[in-house]
This record gives sequence, structure tokens and C-alpha cells, in this order.
Amino acid sequence: MDNPKPKSRRSYWRSPQDHSPAESWWFGGAEGPFPGKAALFVGAGISIQAPTGLPNGADLTRALVRHLLDESAADELLSVFEECAPVLGRSIPRLEHVLEQTCSPIDHEGFSRPGNPRDLLALFRNKTPNANHHLIARHLLQHRGWCITTNFDDCIERAASFAIPVHILDAERKTIRILHAEHGTDWGLIKVHGTIEEGVDRLWATLADLQFGLPKAMRDRLDNVMRQVDAVVVAGYSGTDHFDVNHWIRDRANTGRDDGAPRLIWIFHAAEKIKNPNVDDQAEPLASWAHVFAGTKYPMGPTTEILSGLLGIEAVTPDATQQTTLPLNQVLASLYQPLDAEKHLNGARLAAAVGLGQRAEEELRILRHLLDDDGAAKSIEPDIYFARGMANEASRYAPPWTGLVLAGEWSRIPACYASKDGNSLRFAGICSTRATTATTEIERKTPLMPWPADWTSSMACNAHGCSGHASPAE
Repeated sequence: MDNPKPKSRRSYWRSPQDHSPAESWWFGGAEGPFPGKAALFVGAGISIQAPTGLPNGADLTRALVRHLLDESAADELLSVFEECAPVLGRSIPRLEHVLEQTCSPIDHEGFSRPGNPRDLLALFRNKTPNANHHLIARHLLQHRGWCITTNFDDCIERAASFAIPVHILDAERKTIRILHAEHGTDWGLIKVHGTIEEGVDRLWATLADLQFGLPKAMRDRLDNVMRQVDAVVVAGYSGTDHFDVNHWIRDRANTGRDDGAPRLIWIFHAAEKIKNPNVDDQAEPLASWAHVFAGTKYPMGPTTEILSGLLGIEAVTPDATQQTTLPLNQVLASLYQPLDAEKHLNGARLAAAVGLGQRAEEELRILRHLLDDDGAAKSIEPDIYFARGMANEASRYAPPWTGLVLAGEWSRIPACYASKDGNSLRFAGICSTRATTATTEIERKTPLMPWPADWTSSMACNAHGCSGHASPAE
């Protein structure tokens, strides 16, 4: 018996006369609008153009470091990253890392904030859509297609008068929730990091939010989109979401490319169109993305012009003559202004987290001087030592049970020392910023032991920085 003819791995191996319109476009010079079904994948770059005027990720990170840290600490941190860029592979800290260290709770007695530093993310609220947003909105409305975005702003929704379904993750249920579902459920905007429409506290902005990657419900939604389209058009996106989006991409690459995998069109922004641009597709993130798609093209030029051509929609530039754009540092100052002591705490935390031990110690020294209560300053020390990898020192300065958590010996923590408070796991005698780590680890490694009925939990912090204290019910 003859062996059966092997199934073609890619549909574009067919003879030219059997090509679909999308395949003919792909191999025929890629001129004019893309004739197949395209999903968009867009990032912060599409929101820079006026009248929106939002910063890109790098500019926002630098501005936040300078706003939330003391000037001396900010200068040292940024200069170290610049000098070490060839080794680190990046010239600034990760935005999620900065937000994690500067927005995490401060539950230490004698230390308080003037408000919520996450309010700084309100800079994404009520922004005016630009030409890119209008292009994308019109494309979605005309074709009932898909757009995936990591952006917090709601400019695409505003450009469509909120007539586009928005798919976001319900963090509590780990399911997909659809805003504006009256317009449909099988198309729309997928916002993998949340939307400012839901408020600043629901944005997935810190390492704690992103460290375990995209939840299954979101991954399934994205996988479903990949099966529906002929191409994915990437615009204004850096590809540096290493904790979630790139994990999803790598997992897809590891499972092998589907027979009908879509093609990738990644737009690189430039002031003028460049024919045959020199793009290093062997470097990350392009190397990983290329494994997932059946072919790649990297057009380079003005994003709006290229996007308009691919979608076959004329770009319309909104009137920006009445727009007044404040400098980013003034915008941040209007949203949240940290106290001097808070700036030095932020500096100590962030410096310790990236390995700048001397700077962390200096920031702690200044913090002790600024705080009237030396006990409050001492209660913060375990956090800094832990971030520097000095578990023994952290245990020595921290209250009971902290050492067990730092050592990962979860089984030795009695049930009466762990309880659920809302969505957080609280430990007796565990400093607040470590409680977050403990919560993640213990829920990942072992089921939470039930809280005995005859025990209650008080959330008042003591002088050692405990985030909770268990005691028998009266």
C-alpha cells in the first residue's frame, strides 16, 4: 500500500492559482489593503500622537522614578541602568517593577501616605482619541473584528462612542468579563491589562499582578482569536511584556505552529517609509513571535500611514488646536504627590530590589532621620533586607514566623497563623510587603488551611510592622 501523502504544513505551499486573496496579497508584493481577516495588536505607541499625547512606557517609567524617588536616588538608579544596558538588555527599570515597589502597601505603624499612589495611573483617563484610535475603531465597527491591546487608556472605545465590546479579566473569578456586551460578544477589544474605565485599582500594572502570566481564561480568548484570523498586525508595541504576553507567545511556539497559523505584520514606526528595512528578527521579541506565525513582514514608516494602508481606511486627524498638554511631571504632580519620607522609602525598596545595596542603606539612613519614631523605621528594615536577598538579616529583624516564610517552610506555620481577609492571605507577625509574597507562594504550593472558627483576626499593625495578628475569640 502506498503511503498517504503527508498533509501540507502551511496553506501557502499550494500552487499560486489556488492561493486565497490573502495569500496572493502576501506573495504578490503586499500592496494595498490586506484582503484577509486581520486582528490588531497595539501598544502604547499608538497613543503618543496628538491630541492624545500619552507617554511611551520608557518615558513614563523615567518620569515615575523621578517623581516617586528622591532626586539623588533617582539619578543613581537611572544612571546605573543606562551604564549597564549592554549587560541587562534594558536601559531603564521595568515599569511594573517600579510600580510594585512604590505602590505596595505601607502598613507600618507611624508611617502613612497622603493618598493612593496608584492614582498616578489616572493620567490614562479621559484622553482624546487620535488618528490611530479612530482608524482602529472604524475597522472594528466595519468588520466586527478583534483588537488586542496592553494599553490602559480607553481611547479606542471613545473613538467608537463606546459601541465596541471590551473583553477584560475578572480578577476574582479568573474569567472573561465583557463591557458593553450589548454590542456583541464574539468581537471587540481585548484588554489584557485591564482598562481605566474600571478605575486605577483594577489595572494590572505591578509585578504582583503579572508574575504568573496571563490566566487561562485570557489565554484561551487570545488563542481563539489566533484561530480566526489570517494575519496579526502589530502597531505601537514594544514586545517587552515578558511576564505575560511573551509567556503566552513562547508557550504557543513550544506547542508547535498550527497548519492554519496566521501571518505577522509588525509595524516599526519611523518618520518616513523605509523600503526593505534592516530588522533583526533573530533578536527577541521578534525571534519568539516569528515561531508562532506562518510568515512575517516588518514594514517601517509612519504608523498611521501604514495602518491606514493595511486596513483600507482613510486616516482622519482630529483637531488638536484646542488641546493643552501639560508636561508629564506636572501631570503626575497633580495626581499624587509623595511625602519626603515616602520618597526615601521608595528609594530604599527599589534600590534593594535591583541590587543597589549601598543606595538602599543610604535611603534607610535618611528615612530614620526623617521619621520621629525610630521603631517605625526599624519595622521597614526586614522588607529591605529581604529584597536584597539577606534572608538571615531579615529574619533577625522581623517578628516570629517571618523566618519560616522567608525559608519557604510553609508546613511549619500553624493554621491559626494564616487567614483569609478578602482576597489577601494574612499572617501573624509577617510584614505587609512580604505577606504578598507569602500569599502567592503558599497558595501556589499548598491549599490554604481553614481558619479555626474560634479564632478571629485583627488587622492592626504593631511596632514590628505585622500585617495581622491572630488571637482566640473572646
